Amino acid sequence: MEIRENCIVALHNIVKTNAVALGLKRIDRNPSVPVTDVQIPCLFIIEGVDIIKEKSKRNNLGYPAKRQLELTFEIVADATTNIKTLYRNLRDYLLTDTSPVDDSYIEEVRTEGPFSYGIPKLLGMRLIISVYYIDNGV
Repeated sequence: MEIRENCIVALHNIVKTNAVALGLKRIDRNPSVPVTDVQIPCLFIIEGVDIIKEKSKRNNLGYPAKRQLELTFEIVADATTNIKTLYRNLRDYLLTDTSPVDDSYIEEVRTEGPFSYGIPKLLGMRLIISVYYIDNGV
């Protein structure tokens, strides 16, 4: 599971390094604190489903196993921000290197949005990617 965390950290660091170029004021993994208007536009990195794609057949433990983790990069912006441009720039930065750490690779799954949260002048957009990695069971 160390590769899993290293992938997430590597992708987080890519966004954090380019936050100024992207115009992001806040980047948060698994957010638990509400966002304020001075922190918009912001990005949330949300860990989704992590499934085993293929188990090892060499032993009864099933390790090493190929796994797939779904990560959601959710952009929250006000109506004055061009959220589609922000999304495209984020996508370009994330998908420049399709192997953030050894024994892993990423691919784009889908895009959601832009959408409204039911709050005037607030928009959201999601980039969902899959991270494929080898879990050695340690």
